[in-house]
Amino acid sequence: MAGSRWLAVGLALAACSQQPDAVEQSAPVESPSAADPQDEAIARLAHWEDEQRRATNFEAERPWSERSGPNPFRLLPRASGEPWVLRRGAGQIARFGSAPSDDGVPTATDATDWALSSGDLWVVSPRSGELWRHALAEDPEALPSAAVRVGIEGSDSLRSIASGPGGSLAVGDAHAHRVMVVDPAASMSPAGAKTVAPRWSAACGGPIELRFAPGRLLALCMLDHRLSVWALGDDGLPHGEPVHVPFDGPLWSLDVEVLPAQPGDARPPLRVVLGGVEDHPLDRGDGAFGYVDSFAFVVDLPVVGAPERRAQINLASHGAVTPKWVDLRVDEGVTTLHAIGYGADTLVTARWGASFGEPSVSTRAVVPGISDAVLDSDGARGVAVSPLLDARVRWDDSGVEVIVEPGAPDTEVRLGEALAFTGLMGPAAISEGKRSRFTCETCHFEGLVDGRVHFTGRGTVHATTRSLRGLFNNRPHFSRALDPTMATMAHNEFDVASRGTAGDPWFSVSPEQTPWVAYLGVTESVGPERLRRALMRFLMEFTPEPNPRAAVAGRVEEPAVARGAELFARHCEQCHSARWVTDDAGTRVEPERWLSSIADGGAIVWASDRRVKTGIEPYVHEDGARVPPLRRLYVKRPYFTNGSAGSLSEVLEGFVPGAGLHFADGGARLEVAEQAAVLAFIELL
Repeated sequence: MAGSRWLAVGLALAACSQQPDAVEQSAPVESPSAADPQDEAIARLAHWEDEQRRATNFEAERPWSERSGPNPFRLLPRASGEPWVLRRGAGQIARFGSAPSDDGVPTATDATDWALSSGDLWVVSPRSGELWRHALAEDPEALPSAAVRVGIEGSDSLRSIASGPGGSLAVGDAHAHRVMVVDPAASMSPAGAKTVAPRWSAACGGPIELRFAPGRLLALCMLDHRLSVWALGDDGLPHGEPVHVPFDGPLWSLDVEVLPAQPGDARPPLRVVLGGVEDHPLDRGDGAFGYVDSFAFVVDLPVVGAPERRAQINLASHGAVTPKWVDLRVDEGVTTLHAIGYGADTLVTARWGASFGEPSVSTRAVVPGISDAVLDSDGARGVAVSPLLDARVRWDDSGVEVIVEPGAPDTEVRLGEALAFTGLMGPAAISEGKRSRFTCETCHFEGLVDGRVHFTGRGTVHATTRSLRGLFNNRPHFSRALDPTMATMAHNEFDVASRGTAGDPWFSVSPEQTPWVAYLGVTESVGPERLRRALMRFLMEFTPEPNPRAAVAGRVEEPAVARGAELFARHCEQCHSARWVTDDAGTRVEPERWLSSIADGGAIVWASDRRVKTGIEPYVHEDGARVPPLRRLYVKRPYFTNGSAGSLSEVLEGFVPGAGLHFADGGARLEVAEQAAVLAFIELL
């Protein structure tokens, strides 16, 4: 089959790349004598880490999206023929069954979502505030035309999109954390791109998925930990206050089915399924991560009245971890859920009768890293895409075919990515009681944050999640700054992944034990030291994306930004130092270079390696909290160690200049105009 040839090419390319066994093939590294072989291994890794830091030009680091491979990410079912594939890393639209070498249609870089509306295909990307409009050809088998770009006023970063009534589109802004409705087709001329104004907007923290249903707009607000639902008026726009379906933790996926309408109802009731984390506070009382299994929740949205939870299922206990894709079907009183966990290799199918008793559950093996799928009613046949494996996937009764695309990073980096985003780092994890099967992404969606304020297991201390992006030049790690190197951090992460289980964190991985690692290019057993190095290699390359707001022409030159930089230098930089490397004061960047660096990609970390008592209590350490980086602040909500500020405006409102304190009693605050100027500056970092 063609797919088998692609897999052979993918494995051949991986074999030519740097393999994980490069650690053992390299010359031995001198290290301090240590009684414990594990200590010696970590000392070697720390020495290697320092070598890599000295050899890296952090000022010129490329973002992860330009290193991570083609990343097939979304599927668009077609009335005839196979689906189209949105290749996120390649910025391309292609046919599912085409060879990777075939020409596709260029689209937005780092594209994350698309929607069909009024004969056009609309594509969005967090890298910009533009819609990419691709006209569909008359030939249904032909790919769409080249794009015309349509800007949305006041928007810089579009994550999600859905087509609505009358040609309208709902779009989710990942920078401003809002949902908007626009009608670009009505204002477009054949001459080219326009900029359109939103017809409606509302707050939504982390809008990762949007859906229109009869009379309703649904938004999955991941950082707000809720589904928000607005009723649509006769004009097709949302009206009134939304109905919220809240949860304790983040939600990652959504599907909706329309239920039969009752006589006289203005709109039909809806049934939704939500894939997310267990609806329970994190418990770290014994140092492990408790109550963070992956769940699916079935919820009914009546025409009038409060939402009703009908059922839930612990997907992780059946082998599906971090479900980024769910499918819901309702037929003659039977509700069927299909769910695939990004962090594991299992498709779970659950069926409930009309009374929603115990479901019947079946599973089948697929591959990890699946972000989108199209399958038949019983899940026996399907196609999917796995950005983790850089692969297109097909399965039926004869088995699973994995089509690895060329262009992915080397095997060591890919293995490290799999350690972070699958259960590979905790192979003995269980889901009994408060124990959980989880991955790093359970708390770090796409390596960023989950919006939670977690209980740390220490006294009354709670702490917010930090991004995994940009860790290489931002050590020591964690709010308490207890891990001075990435080597010690990686070693500790293996330990905590196995804590509370029967597993030994010092283990090996092989294709014989875990067959799917062969699709990463792993051809032999990889030992514990090499696994830790692989995780480090990935984190070293897991760099932040450019700030889309800073990329807007003329934004960096605005007078308010220059004024904000002056105020930042006077009041903020004593803690949030402008450094290329956080724990190296010699890498400080002079203020006259700040704005040009921001315009060039924003590699400055804006942090320091010391602990400071800023008034944000309780302190995570007796000396305070390590000064956090301000780079890409828009991806992190809420703010401060304890999550006490919900927005950057709240951060600045409570700041006491001179004292270095936040939310302290007494003391003069910045004037309102000064706060606005500093906000204009830090939103570009």
